[in-house]
Amino acid sequence: MKSALAFVNESQSGLGLEQLAAYVGDDETRAVVQAAVKSRWPTASIHDGGLAVALGIVSQEPSPSLMIVDVGGSEEPAGAIRSLMTLVDPTTRVIAIGSVNDVGVYRELIAAGATDYLVRPVTPETLESALIGAERLSTAMQDDGKRLKTIAVVGARDGVGATTFAVNVAWIMAHELDKTVALIDLDLQFGTVALALDLEPSHGLREALEKPDRIDGLFIASAMSHESERLFVLSAEEPIEDHINVSPVALDLLLDTLPDDFDCVVIDLPPRLVASQQQLLARVDTVALISDLSIPGMRDTARLAHVIRAAAPETALMVIANKVGTAKSGELPKAEFTRGAELPISYFLPNDPKTAAEASNAGRPFPVVGKRTPVVKTLRSATLALIGGRAAPPRAGILVRLFAKGSKS
Repeated sequence: MKSALAFVNESQSGLGLEQLAAYVGDDETRAVVQAAVKSRWPTASIHDGGLAVALGIVSQEPSPSLMIVDVGGSEEPAGAIRSLMTLVDPTTRVIAIGSVNDVGVYRELIAAGATDYLVRPVTPETLESALIGAERLSTAMQDDGKRLKTIAVVGARDGVGATTFAVNVAWIMAHELDKTVALIDLDLQFGTVALALDLEPSHGLREALEKPDRIDGLFIASAMSHESERLFVLSAEEPIEDHINVSPVALDLLLDTLPDDFDCVVIDLPPRLVASQQQLLARVDTVALISDLSIPGMRDTARLAHVIRAAAPETALMVIANKVGTAKSGELPKAEFTRGAELPISYFLPNDPKTAAEASNAGRPFPVVGKRTPVVKTLRSATLALIGGRAAPPRAGILVRLFAKGSKS
């Protein structure tokens, strides 16, 4: 069986290429895996038979560094993943693919040892992003045992709902997936992250970005508004007439200085700042590019993607179509948008003006005012695809201790 698991072509690539094996349950999943691995993992091995075959092979052969396992045919996928994890090397990262779109299933699989769980239909781009995240997780754990997931959310243009997406993704991570999350609004004059969560703008973000020598853990803790014990917000409401000079090293230092309590950072990055924040783009795990299905949206998605890929070729890029169905007569067909933008769309968020209005008026996220709506279900799926990694156990570090007595500031 060595040939099936010899994923590294040592004569051509040396030892730098990650080993990868996939165990699929159907032809559709096989096609998705083949498309996802062809450029970065060209020597990956793909086996039919899903989880059962995976268990049989790894019980006899050394495990690869990365595994994709189809758990769709298993009656108790969490138990089977737990059995699989007892057979593989401790450094092996497992991406599970299934058909059940449920946060409870996600939590069970992550607790059993899976690195990520993707719900069908899975696009090659989403799977590739998850694999890249798993690679980086291994590297980060080898480096210092700490893994901070960093996501930048960029709107193709104003009004497409990028801030709404960022707020809801951060809230779902914190409240439903038990992650400790920093949500950073980099629109210091017109940002609406704080408004969306019924918070007062925090104080100190501008000072941190203009004078990075002030940044340390306690400064960050004091500057943050806390929506809950797991969701913390850095925002501002600076005078419109002011000119704000952001130091080029400030964001790097800010992220590096976040206390160890944090599992995830979600950055609401205005499109006008993309060109000037190339260093930031290069260090984030994923850029979520939000657009509507309009001609301007298609054009600006392509333009921004070009800049992002040039600045950060290793950063995963996920396109999210928002407000789908707003004006069907004026919407581009999905296939036409994809061709024009030269990018596939990973998720389609349906237009839901009722939920959006209720959330805006109440200063509450979508899952609170429309828990079972289609848009919330899609937001949850997109969040699971973005976050990757293992669920964090409850902790009481510096930020939790500082803010344990209240729910808002």
